[in-house]
Amino acid sequence: MPATDQAIRLLDGDANVTSLDAWCTEKITVQLGGLTVDVLASTGAATTYIQRLFTPANELWNVVSPATPAAPTGATATMRCLALPRSRAAALAEHVRVRGAEAPRHVLMHVGAPATWRQMPGGLVLLTDPHAGIAPQLIVRHPDSFTVITCDDTDATMNAARHLREIGYRRAEDDGWVCLHASAATMDGRGILIVGDSGAGKSTLALALAATATGAFISNDRTMITTALDTAPRAVAMPGPIRLNGGTLRALGYASAAQWDLTRPKRPRK
Repeated sequence: MPATDQAIRLLDGDANVTSLDAWCTEKITVQLGGLTVDVLASTGAATTYIQRLFTPANELWNVVSPATPAAPTGATATMRCLALPRSRAAALAEHVRVRGAEAPRHVLMHVGAPATWRQMPGGLVLLTDPHAGIAPQLIVRHPDSFTVITCDDTDATMNAARHLREIGYRRAEDDGWVCLHASAATMDGRGILIVGDSGAGKSTLALALAATATGAFISNDRTMITTALDTAPRAVAMPGPIRLNGGTLRALGYASAAQWDLTRPKRPRK
């Protein structure tokens, strides 16, 4: 049975969620604070992006190595990510709009895209607005797991990682962490937080500090901070790609981004 037909049976309550496992041939496990999530995906692009986004690891987001089993935690969950051709994802979305319960609850997704919750026999479904100008996407809630159905284009395969980041962020908030619109670095063993409007140069300044002999890079644009009473303040990166223009790189003394990998020791500049 094609994956699209199986997904329709799932939405209509005629199939168990494990019926999708035949198409989810890729697996990766992540830890989000005290929550361990097994991610099963139909495409390696989704798991590869998760690996890249959560590297290097920190205490809030961590990819579990197959050679190092996940430490026991108080909660576990499963995410299934099914990537379909856009026409089939759109057909599934229309199926939910036609058959889903009325009076949907409107929300905003991780990219600020409008979406609605709709009740289907197979569970609650979060559905992107067809007029939002983004690829159709469905998130189906199950008792102990959830399924993300996206298009199989490059951007949509990143959605699994984005949802995991959002889950980790919400859990961190519950544990007393605060997210600041700031970049961060260390210099001479001391943390430096750089706060400013978008485009003010936060990332450039943090990278410049990190490029010094005693500097190290922490985060770009979004920084998670905690100030527990019995410990010193701690900062970790909110996972996200760093986008730099050519002028910023040249100002830092690099001809291209390939000259410096932030996750590895800095190379001497020429």
